[in-house]
Amino acid sequence: MIDLLLLLTLAIVLNWSVVDIYFYSIVFDPIRQYGVKWKEGSNQFWKYFRYMLDCPFCFAHWSATAILLVFTVCGFLGYLPVKLHPVLAVVLIPAVARLSLFLRDYSLPPLTNYHASSEPTETEQDQPDGSPGSDGHG
Repeated sequence: MIDLLLLLTLAIVLNWSVVDIYFYSIVFDPIRQYGVKWKEGSNQFWKYFRYMLDCPFCFAHWSATAILLVFTVCGFLGYLPVKLHPVLAVVLIPAVARLSLFLRDYSLPPLTNYHASSEPTETEQDQPDGSPGSDGHG
């Protein structure tokens, strides 16, 4: 039982890492940018596929599926101390995906690659008559 819990903990941390690396690293930026033109095309299959890859929630489930598939195969080949039954692996996909996203959301700071505009908004700019705002408190 301890081996299974350690294996699931490894799967959760690995899934968290895969999703973070895909979405927030410079390494995969060309792949993410390449997929943008799939959205603009007329083929519905590629649009749907691209939407699935642009969503961290969806991608977490895809990567959890791949990780649990590898763990299941490695367990049956004898490379892991525990054999993960295929039905159990399918049942654990949403749990691994959600727990990895939960850990990401509550253990790391907000996205560091998000850059807000440094230009003042229309309400922050001075009015043409030189007054700082339009509320009359001048």
